[in-house]
Amino acid sequence: MPDSFSITAAKLEPDHLIPEPSTIAVRMRQGSYARGTILGIVTVGGLYAAYSNAASDGTQTAAAIAMYDMQVAATGIITFSDDSEATGGDHRETHLTAPVYVAGVFRTTDLVGLDAAAVAELGRIIRGSLANGLLQVG
Repeated sequence: MPDSFSITAAKLEPDHLIPEPSTIAVRMRQGSYARGTILGIVTVGGLYAAYSNAASDGTQTAAAIAMYDMQVAATGIITFSDDSEATGGDHRETHLTAPVYVAGVFRTTDLVGLDAAAVAELGRIIRGSLANGLLQVG
């Protein structure tokens, strides 16, 4: 996950609409997440957090992909913001859950934290390579 990034309401869009992308709403662990971040599930508490193949808290298993950039407070409140001119600048929305993808086809170049182990857990590369290809999830 990047150390810093600009939070926007830009959405990670699937590369294909067939098979139809599938999402679920999840609670997130405290932190900042870029859209496209590969997520795992923390064993204790069931919160989603950035995937790390080296972890041992449950997040070593890839389970989903973040749909939006977000910041999650220690309280669990998730903030999505839209800094675009269309909304007049600094529009922020807060929620208790975040939408994440659990199925769909995505460009690997749009994904953060993707490695070979995550590919195997999420699905498979259907075109190209891990570095520049299409990942089918689910």
